Amino acid sequence: MKLPITIANWTITKQHASRGMVRLHSQNSVGELEADKLLDDLPRVIGRPLTIDEQVALTLAVPGLAA
Repeated sequence: MKLPITIANWTITKQHASRGMVRLHSQNSVGELEADKLLDDLPRVIGRPLTIDEQVALTLAVPGLAA
């Protein structure tokens, strides 16, 4: 699986992101999270826990992401 991925109205991509970061985009909101902390930080951003399928998709799509 490759980026971009959409989870709960948020699109996650590496395009235009700083080194070691992923870019988040939802309607008018744009931000960046550290790629290696994505599984910890993304649930706080989207306001709910990630499903197992979402965790697997992110682990496969983001290089260096440890579950």
